[in-house]
Amino acid sequence: MQALEYLTDLDVALRHIHRMLGQGGRVVIVATDWSSAVWHSEDAQRMRRVLTAWAPHVPCSNLPSILAARLRRAGLQPLRQIAIPILNTSYNPASFSYWVARVIRPFVVARQGVTGEEATAWLDEFTKLEESGAYFFSITPILTEAVKVS
Repeated sequence: MQALEYLTDLDVALRHIHRMLGQGGRVVIVATDWSSAVWHSEDAQRMRRVLTAWAPHVPCSNLPSILAARLRRAGLQPLRQIAIPILNTSYNPASFSYWVARVIRPFVVARQGVTGEEATAWLDEFTKLEESGAYFFSITPILTEAVKVS
């Protein structure tokens, strides 16, 4: 879950999975394409800069869209892909986006021209949006299930 997109050699990992599974064995992979993130901000340009600076945190940023073909190449037959939507309309410690934002902030500083002050302003805006009832975040991880056929 949320691991394969962080590997630099996806094909090696998929071959290892194939080798470990018995005939008919199944694998379930959950991965996020961060370009699916929708995060409301009153400063759209700053939001784009921060998310652009965040993009390199993962070597395989488009994994859900390429995974079925790569599974086939590794000898695994994709069975289904299911969206797992995450929607946060509140910014608090019980929300996914609250913690993700706290991971993103230090990562983006000094990347793509994002300063520490700008990253802090980006993070602080979410509290203001929450207070005004305007907070919105959504992202869609994808669950992919495959079976070993050969």
